[in-house]
Amino acid sequence: MLVSGNFKRMVHDHYFDEDRGMTVMRDCFRFTSPFGVLGIIGDKVFLKFYMRRFLVHRNKLLKEMAEGSDWMQYVSPTL
Repeated sequence: MLVSGNFKRMVHDHYFDEDRGMTVMRDCFRFTSPFGVLGIIGDKVFLKFYMRRFLVHRNKLLKEMAEGSDWMQYVSPTL
C-alpha cells in the first residue's frame, strides 16, 4: 500500500515469532526524511531517538491491551 506523508521514505513492518510459548513482536521501522543532507542530519540527531521512544511506548501500550481485555473493543462481534 502506498501512502503519502511527511517522510521521503518510510517502511514499517511487524514480525511475530514464538519463543518458549510466548509471542514476540519485532518492529522494523526504516525512514528517510526529505531535505537531503539536512534531513539526514535531522534523522540522526533528532528523529531516530524520537521515533524509537515513540515505538517503544506504543508497543508497551499494545502489549498491555493484547494481554488484557481491551482488545475486544476492536474486534467485530460477528466474528
